[in-house]
Order: sequence, then structure tokens, then C-alpha cells
Amino acid sequence: MRTKNGVRLEFTNSTTAGNQLREHVQQLLQQSWHDLGIKMTIKNLPPAVMWGDYWMQSQFDTGLVLTAVNLLLTRLANYRPM
Repeated sequence: MRTKNGVRLEFTNSTTAGNQLREHVQQLLQQSWHDLGIKMTIKNLPPAVMWGDYWMQSQFDTGLVLTAVNLLLTRLANYRPM
């Protein structure tokens, strides 16, 4: 584990529970951080909890709220030719 002045480099990442795409992205990120000696803990929550006080009061280290794939698929699904 990477440390600086005795403090381990680790953080928590949260997103809405049940969003499979985001959860897969989290797992990929977690493994990538691990390979660099950094611990990323996943703490996913139901949407009502995630977007409630947890989000509004910044009770998180990092959050995954959108992926480029989500954005691309949403834009393609809503695309209407002129």
C-alpha cells in the first residue's frame, strides 16, 4: 500500500446500488487503483440515500454519477434526424 508520513492512500467510491454499468466501472477502477498500491473501497447506496443527505452534505470521498457510455447511449437513443 502506498503511504505518506504513515498515512495509507485509500478512499471510498459510491454510486447508486443496482446500476450494473457503474458497478462494473467501479470494479475496473478498483483493480486499477489496487495495481498502483491504492485502496479504493466501494460503498454503494440506494438512490434515495445516495442523492439525499449523503450527497447534499458531501458525506463521501468520491462518487461515480455518470459514465461516458451512459451519455453516449442516452444521446443515441434520443437522436432524431432533422
